[in-house]
Amino acid sequence: MIIRRMAEAIREQNWFTVVIEILIVVIGIFLGLQVTEWNDERRARGEEQQYLARLQSDISSSIGSNHGITGFMSSQIGNNNFVMSSLKSCELPEGEKDRFATALVNIGKIIPTQLSRSTIDELVSSGKFRYLSSAPLRKAITLHLETIAAEQSIMSALALRGTPHVVYIESNVNFNLQRPGTGDVSISWDNIDLDFQALCSDPRFYNAVSVTNRYLNDVIASVQTGLKQQTELLALIEGQMK
Repeated sequence: MIIRRMAEAIREQNWFTVVIEILIVVIGIFLGLQVTEWNDERRARGEEQQYLARLQSDISSSIGSNHGITGFMSSQIGNNNFVMSSLKSCELPEGEKDRFATALVNIGKIIPTQLSRSTIDELVSSGKFRYLSSAPLRKAITLHLETIAAEQSIMSALALRGTPHVVYIESNVNFNLQRPGTGDVSISWDNIDLDFQALCSDPRFYNAVSVTNRYLNDVIASVQTGLKQQTELLALIEGQMK
């Protein structure tokens, strides 16, 4: 219809009508593009809120896991200090023997910062990371991913350096366990077989416990750094949620 009117106006050299018809077409196209852009923006903001809710769940879960990890490894440090104190004095009270055994079965266990990253990975792989409209949030996520990647390299180096010490400790202890245990394991004195007096006179054994304890402190410091970043991340995420 518009094209026919324009053609007639041109034949009649009615330039005012031609201009009006052109303006109508241009304005129509412009409004159509604006509506499309508005709909796209609204859809993107809706998806952003969905992703923010998922990120909130992932980071909250990660924070809970990392609090548990720091608690476990802090308990390990206390137990390792007890082992070193007992070896140094060459005294092991009857009531503390189970603690000594538990310390040895858990020695050398290090756990890196945990991150539930399914939503982050989806955002990155799908190209929707830009859906997060907050630049500080995007920057904080990127920084945390870099921290996690750097920590993985550090964990590998610590595990490599610590393995000979753990192997030496375990070569002097026989564990009588009915089933293997992962994570925080508690056992009794009856579950191990060792010569306590011989260990008291073995500086290498004491040093091995000391070194693994030092590495454990390094790991806890790393996890605490990750926890701090995740706490800041969670605040940024919740600040963007409606």
